[in-house]
Amino acid sequence: MDFRNPVYNQFGTIDVEIEHPEFGWIPFTASPDDPEELGGTLFADAAPIAAAYSPPTVTLEESRAAKLAALAEKRWKVETGGTIVGGVPVRTDANSQAKITGAVLLFGNDPELTAIDWEAQPGVWVTVDAATMKSIGVAIGRHVQACFSRAKALSAEIVAAFDSAALDAVDIESGWPV
Repeated sequence: MDFRNPVYNQFGTIDVEIEHPEFGWIPFTASPDDPEELGGTLFADAAPIAAAYSPPTVTLEESRAAKLAALAEKRWKVETGGTIVGGVPVRTDANSQAKITGAVLLFGNDPELTAIDWEAQPGVWVTVDAATMKSIGVAIGRHVQACFSRAKALSAEIVAAFDSAALDAVDIESGWPV
């Protein structure tokens, strides 16, 4: 079978185009381990003339965009992964943030309300007064703000990176609030 344009790929097999009698030139991957005879034969025939694998070149801007996306994901995970308030773990997922904000607003807008029942963790109920709920709300707000501040600082480092080495040196895994 006729083939053209043999090139090794990242898996060690060879990508070629073969001339199909009905469809013309079509892509085919030749492998020495192919259970079909054609794949093994094409691999043997193409191996001596196949071009070497050349990994795609990633530009600095593509690397920068990928690092910024990874940074946004990291910030989200830390922001919504919980924090410690007064020695107690507190959930900080988006739903919990909204409920805590709502509870703080409720206390601020209902002067007769002195306490509310709150599920601190699944199945763990506590009665929380206004001062405690406001303190929790402030702590959560500071946690979220600290996440954004860390992400802003890292984003500036990523944007300022002048080459791949400088970009690789930006550590987006450490320095986050607890």
